[in-house]
Amino acid sequence: MENFLSLPLVTIAIPFHNTQKYIGACLDSVVSQDYDKLDILLCDDSSTDKSASIVSEYCSKDKRIRLIKCIGRGPADARNSLLKESRGDYIFFVDSDDTLPVNAIKDMLKLIGDHDMAMCGYTPVFACENREGRQRFVKEGILDSRSAIHDFFLTDANRYGHMWGKLIKKDVLVGLEFPKVELYEDIAFLPKLIERLSSCVVTAESYYFYTIHTESSSFDEDMKKQVVGLKVRMDNVNFYETRYPELSDAARLSALDFAFFLLGRMDRSGKAGTCPEWDYALETTAKLLREAQVIKGMYRVASILFGLSPRLAAKAFRIYSMKRNHTDR
Repeated sequence: MENFLSLPLVTIAIPFHNTQKYIGACLDSVVSQDYDKLDILLCDDSSTDKSASIVSEYCSKDKRIRLIKCIGRGPADARNSLLKESRGDYIFFVDSDDTLPVNAIKDMLKLIGDHDMAMCGYTPVFACENREGRQRFVKEGILDSRSAIHDFFLTDANRYGHMWGKLIKKDVLVGLEFPKVELYEDIAFLPKLIERLSSCVVTAESYYFYTIHTESSSFDEDMKKQVVGLKVRMDNVNFYETRYPELSDAARLSALDFAFFLLGRMDRSGKAGTCPEWDYALETTAKLLREAQVIKGMYRVASILFGLSPRLAAKAFRIYSMKRNHTDR
């Protein structure tokens, strides 16, 4: 009993919105952890399906589980509600359609030691195909300065710029809030979090199963969401220009990756030059290329091609990105 009392309490924070199809599996994986001292906290972000009822059933069976209402509406407000109500010494965010292996929390606690944050690899799971992709994360080690941590995330924000898969000391989160953006609140939040970190440890071990949904929403709806993502990344560029000028170019290249991704999506869908999202992505790409201090490698090639044909540059960058990142399939 004394040993249990001396163990740290871990809050597993789960925001959810209309995920009745997945939230049961998510909670099953959480309550089955081989580390028992958990504060399992869920926030209902205005669900209209049976998600909240499913969670309530789990609450009645396990006293570690708590359900709270969102103070506001949207993913940022849901995460802020979870931060406010968390009781743990550590916080571990889980998306409500994802799952954990049984040893996730126990092993992450062993990993974190005296560091402020621990981050793990993950395995993608394709929801509609009932199969796993290749485990992700090739980098590991200890990042012992804020500049190193910032640089790590900027190198591949699309892969690392999320809140799940990270065990974070509660102390470093005190006073922080997720910016109230419509989407991509995690990418907007991370630079502010990193400013609080003295060190971060990264393992390539997969302690997280990330669900990839292959069913698609309408193209127009999806593009509007992606433009929000590009705007958030541009806000991060401004943050780095002000706070970490030596990393401002890395922030620009991170945003440039996403801008070329958007241009490529619209080009493949026959929307090039026909929608406001194309115009914004085009203007943003030109701005990033113009303001970057050092452009080399594929970025240099893309810059030259962009001057000739933005569509050609987007095609070339897409091929390069596929080869660089490989594929989960």
